[in-house]
Amino acid sequence: MKKRKGILEYLIIVLLVVCSLFLNINSVFATTNGDEPEGELGYEIIYEIEQKSEEELIEEMKHQLMVELGLDSTDNINIYTSENIYEAMYPPMGRSTTLIATKYFTKQAIGWAGNQLSGGVVFNTGGYIYWADNGGYTTTVSLSLSRGFVSLGISQGYKAPNNVEGYSAYCAANKACKLYIYKDLTVKTYYYEVYDGANVWSRGYTDQVITTKAYLDIRYL
Repeated sequence: MKKRKGILEYLIIVLLVVCSLFLNINSVFATTNGDEPEGELGYEIIYEIEQKSEEELIEEMKHQLMVELGLDSTDNINIYTSENIYEAMYPPMGRSTTLIATKYFTKQAIGWAGNQLSGGVVFNTGGYIYWADNGGYTTTVSLSLSRGFVSLGISQGYKAPNNVEGYSAYCAANKACKLYIYKDLTVKTYYYEVYDGANVWSRGYTDQVITTKAYLDIRYL
């Protein structure tokens, strides 16, 4: 029994030493508690674990990989942790925008105001059509810009109820009429690039349309 106990003690010590190599254990030893029953082994295991920072562990991993791969100090090797691997795989995107042209259009035809009957409206004693430049009514207008003709979405506004704040145009009595819209426009053209570091993912042009004046034209049908 003593021989068996000695072999087990030896195997436990070897196992603890091997574990210490992988777990960064500064010191480890085992002692018997002295009151184990006959024929059984009882041990109190005491160990101290060395605390290492993430940077130190990464440096150790780098060194081990360089040794195994036959690299030297001039080679570059990166190890990413779970906290920064997403940023490494998907770096933050940047965007640059440059104004390259500004063009002005005077009394550009836009189209019929929205929310009107196809046959217009007739006022027995004359009346007003109210107009507001919103409401989600948008039409496509082709404009000649520095890079050629470009189709842009522009609001033509809509025939608004009388209690909506806006503008109005007068219709003569007993004549079918509709409201047609013209606008003065300023169009700013920008060149843009979307990139991450030295890599450009997309580039192109974008246009900003600014209305500076609206013309309400009553047309009789």
